[in-house]
Amino acid sequence: MRKTHAIIIAVFFVAYAATFLPNFGIFNSLTWIGPLSLPMAWVIGLNALNTVLVIIVYRRYFRPYAERIAAEEKTMAHTETDTKEGIR
Repeated sequence: MRKTHAIIIAVFFVAYAATFLPNFGIFNSLTWIGPLSLPMAWVIGLNALNTVLVIIVYRRYFRPYAERIAAEEKTMAHTETDTKEGIR
């Protein structure tokens, strides 16, 4: 699981860095891919890939973490209420 997570994050950062290649003259020729120029098609394609990767990472790791924290907060709030009622 950690290896899969590391691979997903590595692919994300490599794809993000690759979006800057047209700024350095790589994939910066004036050729057309459908209605888009090569640099625009390159950046849009990589941004689409990054969007998918971010959604995968959110659903696999951050949402379960947020749900677990919310459950812990709910139990802690319930415990604090019980303690206050017990003092009375």
